[in-house]
Amino acid sequence: MKAVIRSIAYHLPEKISTSADLAAEFPDWSVSSIENKVGIRARHVVVDGECASDLAVAAAQKLFDRGSVKPSDIDFLLLCTQSPDYLLLLPPR
Repeated sequence: MKAVIRSIAYHLPEKISTSADLAAEFPDWSVSSIENKVGIRARHVVVDGECASDLAVAAAQKLFDRGSVKPSDIDFLLLCTQSPDYLLLLPPR
């Protein structure tokens, strides 16, 4: 058995949220305090209805489009995310 990573691609959401956007939403925070604490000026964010799996599919499509790999070449796909498409809520005990 042999596993090989032949190519990697990524896809970022088109919408960008800046520190100024956050400061407008949270008036007690300044742009400079957000950037100093977090170290990020802008971040890509999903729009309503866009899920981690949507980003994964778009990244895979980039691989296929550039000829790095064919769908038939893939035996196994692993998607690891801290932002699942759906939360698993257990019933209360």
